[in-house]
Amino acid sequence: MKFIRFSSALLLLTLSGCSESFLDLQPNTQVSTNTFYQSASDFRTAVNAAYAALQADGLYGSVYIHFSEVPADNAGVQNPNGAGGIAQNEFDQFVVTPVNPSLLSFYSASYAAIQRCNIVLGRIEASAVTPALKNQFTGETRFIRGLMYFNLVRFFGGVPLVLNEINAAEEGYTYTRASADDVYKQVLADLTDAETKLPVSYTGADIGRATSGAAKALLGKVYLTQKNYAQAVVKLKEVIDLTGTGGRVYDLAPRYIDNFDPARSNNSGHKESLFEIQYKTGGIGEGSGYTNGSAPPNGPLTLTGVGNGNGQFIWPTVQVFNAFPRSDPRRSANLDSLIINGQLQRYVKKYLQPVYGSIPFNQADSDMNFPVLRFADVLLMYAEALNETNSGPNAVAYDAINRVRRRAHGVTTSAFDIPAGLNKAAFALAVENERRLELAFEGHRWPDLVRTDRAIPVMTALGFRVQPHQLIFPIPQAEIDINPGKMTQNPGY
Repeated sequence: MKFIRFSSALLLLTLSGCSESFLDLQPNTQVSTNTFYQSASDFRTAVNAAYAALQADGLYGSVYIHFSEVPADNAGVQNPNGAGGIAQNEFDQFVVTPVNPSLLSFYSASYAAIQRCNIVLGRIEASAVTPALKNQFTGETRFIRGLMYFNLVRFFGGVPLVLNEINAAEEGYTYTRASADDVYKQVLADLTDAETKLPVSYTGADIGRATSGAAKALLGKVYLTQKNYAQAVVKLKEVIDLTGTGGRVYDLAPRYIDNFDPARSNNSGHKESLFEIQYKTGGIGEGSGYTNGSAPPNGPLTLTGVGNGNGQFIWPTVQVFNAFPRSDPRRSANLDSLIINGQLQRYVKKYLQPVYGSIPFNQADSDMNFPVLRFADVLLMYAEALNETNSGPNAVAYDAINRVRRRAHGVTTSAFDIPAGLNKAAFALAVENERRLELAFEGHRWPDLVRTDRAIPVMTALGFRVQPHQLIFPIPQAEIDINPGKMTQNPGY
């Protein structure tokens, strides 16, 4: 019997089917392609498999932070010689080599997710699924594929554009690297199609799936990355103005910490979340490792919820501690420190859940979702884009950034607003700093510094000698070796 086989350009990955319930992405038994991909239930299960791919350690489960936070000034490596520390330390010290295992992990996991999307996209048109569900499932998988290619092009530059289902390893070897421009064109095409096909919101068990608002917000981020500020303004304003049956679809949560409460995930009690990576505890392989990965080793259970964390995913630097004013409540929401065995241990607090009582929570099994897109991110991108298009900030740009600051401090007055009268350069730095504080350890800092051409000056000021070619990372050596003559390495590596 022929089983569903998901292949990437890098290697064959055999994956089993997933549950029809979106919030329960637990793998089921393998299913035959001879009878699958026919009913709406079949395709819902296949789309859920694409979402489940995002949970992988190689993506948002762990390694995404190596690319998006560790090279920047917010995060470092707690134990360079510990489990995973050697690979992570290469990102921190700008000595990444093509054989770094995190490269291969991220690259292959990204293409595994892309393959799952391509299977749905290639088979759904010929199915008997209703037009409405065809649109939804197509929009969801194009959103996920667009997100994957956006991450790949930001971190590697041009990569192979695989847009069709791969059925044999030999097919994967035919692909060469597309240019970064062509990858961005595909990202825009995927997300533009997704925003027209996805619903504004969902109900019941479907809450948490990709929406038109999420696609618009990601489009805004792509345009911002390309320095197409006028288009970024358009898309981000569409998100801000988006309305549904209950009025405005998105708004800031009443409190900053509401965004990191598992009981309030997927906009339960607020409207700030646009897209989250779904995790579920229970020993079923769907839990997040961020709790264990950000807790300090030998930390007290009562404070961290973790009996013996490893602090390996994200470890805060002294610089990020100092970046937060002590009056900013986000400092204590994001960061803390302890004296353990006579040594000061800094740690990231926002992903910890001290709710497990006396049960040591050592395994990677947290049910805290990982935030990919938040409304605060949208407001700050909007302020940045307005500043660029108007050669300086206008009142709308000020309002956008100050909304974020007022929520952070729990006030409705101007007491914590940024100073009036800033020029374009000063306002840009104010937005950059606000993003650093508001979105700390959510996977934004390094991409932000790169797209604003600030990575080299910021890291040089800290004593790092960053070369221009190090703004992106090397293609995994395994990909070069398995496809000689067709895959080329990035310059400098």
